[in-house]
Amino acid sequence: MKNNMLKRLLVLSMTGLMITGLLAGCGKEETKPSVQESSVASSEIASTESKESSEAVSSESTEVVFNGNPAENFATAIKAEMADGLELGDVFLAVKTKYEDIAPYAMDYMEVEEGYLNGFDDTITGFNKGITFGPIIGSVPFVGYIFETDDAAALEATLRANANPRWNICTEADITYAEAIDDNHLVFLMTPASFEDDF
Repeated sequence: MKNNMLKRLLVLSMTGLMITGLLAGCGKEETKPSVQESSVASSEIASTESKESSEAVSSESTEVVFNGNPAENFATAIKAEMADGLELGDVFLAVKTKYEDIAPYAMDYMEVEEGYLNGFDDTITGFNKGITFGPIIGSVPFVGYIFETDDAAALEATLRANANPRWNICTEADITYAEAIDDNHLVFLMTPASFEDDF
C-alpha cells in the first residue's frame, strides 16, 4: 500500500517535471528575423538558383564551401557526402561527424516510410527509401529528410505543397528548403534562420 502511494507520487512528480519542461520550451520568447517569412505560402522555398551560391564540390577541389543559410549549408554537406555513394543513414552520420559547425545539435536519424511525416500536413508518398533527422530536443525548429525516389522532381513538388513550418507546436521554422540532388535523390529541410539563437 505504501509502495503504491510512493510510486504514484513519483509518477505524478515526473509528469509535472515533463509538463514544466514542455511549457518552458514553448514559452521561450522568440525573435524572428524580419527577412524571412514564416508561413508556407510566403516562406522562401530555396530553388535551384541558390545552388550556385552554395556549391558543394568544385571539379578542381574536394573542399566543401559553406556560405549560405543553415538549410543551404546542410544541403551542401549532404550533397558532398552523397557523391561518395553512401547509404542514406551513412550520409547523415558523415555530415554529423565531419561538419559540426553546420550540425550543432545533438541529432539522430531514423528510417521513414510513406505516410504521415513530421513537418507535413498530408501523407507523403512517392519515395522508395527515406530518412529523417533532427535535434533530440523537440523545441528546436529543425527537421530534415533525405529521400531515394524514382522521380525527384515529382517528390519535390509534393513536399513543397505539403510543408508546414509550424509542425512543431512550440516553434516555427524560418527556412523551407527542397532540392533534387539528382534524378533519384532529394534533400528537404526546415530550419531556423540561424542556429546561434537556439542555444
